[in-house]
Amino acid sequence: MIEMTSENFHNRRPGCAMAVRKEYVEAVSHLYCDSRWSHDNFFWKIGSVDGVLALLTTSTSLYRIHAENASRNKRNCENAVRELELQRTILEMLEKYIAENKTKILHAEEKYQVIHHKLSGIQYRIKFFESRNPYYFCKVVLGYRDGYPHMRQAAGDFLLAYHLIRKTKV
Repeated sequence: MIEMTSENFHNRRPGCAMAVRKEYVEAVSHLYCDSRWSHDNFFWKIGSVDGVLALLTTSTSLYRIHAENASRNKRNCENAVRELELQRTILEMLEKYIAENKTKILHAEEKYQVIHHKLSGIQYRIKFFESRNPYYFCKVVLGYRDGYPHMRQAAGDFLLAYHLIRKTKV
């Protein structure tokens, strides 16, 4: 089973071949708080909080990108802030879920601390995009770098905030 930690917080294994028990879907579906939140990311996060997430280390499908794939979205400051606000909403929901179910969740306090740390990093990233103040960028990179699935995204945030990324059509 995969427990939520800072290291496995981000879903690096998209779930086009994810399997979820019907009983679990029914038990947690009311927590799905925003239709922009991908279903695989939802089940990754809530499943790792509940300690019911398992991972098969075998290939189960070929990679494909469909027209509505999130990776096709145009990246600009406005979209970046909108995505970060969605992440903040998700993290706030997870904090609330853990607080309300701490007696049922194994290692609830540690998981709550992971979520709270990620939430602080998201808030600094939003402040950076809104103000373009390098103080917030340094704060994120030095104290909350685990908020990025990949560190190259920090460089992308910097370039995006200062309009150093060339605009491309998607």
